[in-house]
Amino acid sequence: DAVLGALSAREQDYSQAVLLTQRSFSQWTETDPLSRAHVALDLGDAKLNQGDYIGAAEAFSQSVQLSREGGSPAGHMLALAGLGRVNARQGLFRRAEMALRDAVHEDQTWTERVGQSLPSSGPPLSLLAGVL
Repeated sequence: DAVLGALSAREQDYSQAVLLTQRSFSQWTETDPLSRAHVALDLGDAKLNQGDYIGAAEAFSQSVQLSREGGSPAGHMLALAGLGRVNARQGLFRRAEMALRDAVHEDQTWTERVGQSLPSSGPPLSLLAGVL
């Protein structure tokens, strides 16, 4: 269901993407936070593209928590960036800035620890520049 949901989103069938990713999310056990975080991230994207800002924020918030639990800095950063996108689309630019700064900070922390940037750090930086 997760793969079909992602494919539906690529085809811009967001209703189908939401249905499939919600079903997929409920199928993953609570002992697998990283898989659940990824599905929640996809769900947030689909809901955001549908214009469901509340649902998108809830999904991205879940992904933030699950990515943190699972120890995924890249997932954590992308989920924070998702929250920033939701806030920016709602015109809540201060909140968007805060979420995006947190996402960029996640990348900076990772870079200091490992010596290289997270592979997906470009979008949060671009979004932050657009909000400022």
